[in-house]
Amino acid sequence: PAMARRITALPTEVSLRDLFPTAEFLHGASPKVTAVACMTRQCTKGCAYVVLDDSSDDPMQSAALALHRGATVIITEQLLPLS
Repeated sequence: PAMARRITALPTEVSLRDLFPTAEFLHGASPKVTAVACMTRQCTKGCAYVVLDDSSDDPMQSAALALHRGATVIITEQLLPLS
């Protein structure tokens, strides 16, 4: 069965550095998010967008759309050349 993809609202603003202390953060010392989404249409202001490798979408385009919709953080396994 396919995994249901939904947005996960967090009970409070969460620091990603607290959740992932060994992760590399390229912009911002300690990004904070209020929700996590894996579909661009679910992105809202303050959310983290997770780029999934199983998607047929272009990761560059989906990350850019997520930022346009208000995502403050893009979580990916590979570096994407976004500005």
